[in-house]
Amino acid sequence: MSTPASTLRRRLWLCLEITRHRRLSARRNPSFRQNQAAKVFFALGAAVSILYLVFLSVLLAITVGQGMPYSAAGVICGFIPYILVADILFRLMLQNPPALLVKPYLLLPIPRRACIDAFVGASVLSGGNLVTQALVTPYVIMTVVFTAGVLPALMLIVFFWLLSVLGNQLFAIFRITFNGHFLWVLLPLALAAMVFAPAFVGQHASFEQLYDFYSTIGDSMAAGNPLPLLALLGILIGAIAANREIQFRAIVSELSHRHRQQSTVTRRSTGFLGSNSMTGCYRQLIANTYIRCKNPRKSLVTSIILVLVFSLLSAYTTVYDESGAANFWCLYNYLLFAIILSSTITAYEGNYFDFLAVHRENILTMLKAKYQLFCLLQLLPFLVMLIPVIAGKWSLFMVVTCCIFTCGPVYCLSFQMAVYNKQTMPLDATIAGGRQQNSYLNIVISIATFGLPFALNALLVAVCSEQLAYGIELCLGLFFILTHNLWLRNVYHRMAKRRYILLEGFRDSKM
Repeated sequence: MSTPASTLRRRLWLCLEITRHRRLSARRNPSFRQNQAAKVFFALGAAVSILYLVFLSVLLAITVGQGMPYSAAGVICGFIPYILVADILFRLMLQNPPALLVKPYLLLPIPRRACIDAFVGASVLSGGNLVTQALVTPYVIMTVVFTAGVLPALMLIVFFWLLSVLGNQLFAIFRITFNGHFLWVLLPLALAAMVFAPAFVGQHASFEQLYDFYSTIGDSMAAGNPLPLLALLGILIGAIAANREIQFRAIVSELSHRHRQQSTVTRRSTGFLGSNSMTGCYRQLIANTYIRCKNPRKSLVTSIILVLVFSLLSAYTTVYDESGAANFWCLYNYLLFAIILSSTITAYEGNYFDFLAVHRENILTMLKAKYQLFCLLQLLPFLVMLIPVIAGKWSLFMVVTCCIFTCGPVYCLSFQMAVYNKQTMPLDATIAGGRQQNSYLNIVISIATFGLPFALNALLVAVCSEQLAYGIELCLGLFFILTHNLWLRNVYHRMAKRRYILLEGFRDSKM
């Protein structure tokens, strides 16, 4: 008969063993050797980010006491809501929730709840939860230790570690519920409203009131009161319990195929995209993929919502009224829409890539159809961004230029990912389908696709006038649009040279 102590020991052993398996799985990934240079680049970027956080911490510690009405502990606690939100957003690029990692263990004679507990426990003890300490620990050592003592300083460090673990659990909950149904996006919005509620409640509603509210938490711990720490610990225990149950239910739902019944769309709904040519048939196939299949449709709807939010903020607030800010957010909307669509280039087609590779230039026809459809979809953010144009905030010439520039060199750069992408993404399955591993090379190309247009725009604006910069970008965009057959054929020829590598990668990532 097992005792609680022996059960706990088995769970700890399982947690350590699964962690070791995940490291070995990463090394066995077919893209492991290929992405070594990208991993080094990514590690250097992480190291620079940590050094930047340490620099901000030291800079904040130097400014404390220079006429501030807050205590040293209250100053850092005033940033609690912003640190929590930034922590959750940062995990979007780097972390998968436990249910997306548990597939290889479902066929083993291990209880499913034990697997989930092991992954949830590993996420609690993950080293990523210590990144926030690069911002907190130097500040606490330089200020709180000398003003409040060692014990309050330790309480503050533990408090922010628990806050980072809470962000980890909330991210896992948001990610897995969002995979289940798009309307679950209301959950993080509701929690964000609760966290930032002090800024909008009362007669003196302001972000200064929000800062004052959270500063009292630091003042309380500086006085030796452990109540904020215990309250956060209680919230964290509740979040871990909720995360554990949600991850388990998601796995059971995925394995038993209890999905929402998908609506059947007739061919007539996308018939305007088709024609008698092969390109028209592929356009219709890709359009049906984004209409009928859960994962492509979710990415499309997400990008539309984000573009709509930023456009409404630009039209009805004064946040982006400056010329530089308007140019940045106009281009950002197009780039965001383009990157969300093209970051999975050939990933959905990886499900049937064997059939595409059967006939000569089938892949080239598919690339042309996808490019034409993606350019057509850019009309959606263009129409949405007419709202700030009508409101008199943005110029029509800027909006048209950014649209054409995105359809030209931006898509040319993002379509290069088709040569290197070997990861298949499931069309409907959200948990048990595919390996769900992010390619480091994919991240690097996405960052380049996102950063280089802004760098070019800033360089042109600095060298010449703003209108001339728009004219150069317009000509550059038209050149790449008119020559899209040439660079798409170049992409196709490079894919053809790597076709056996791509076939092997797509097959392996579907296992």
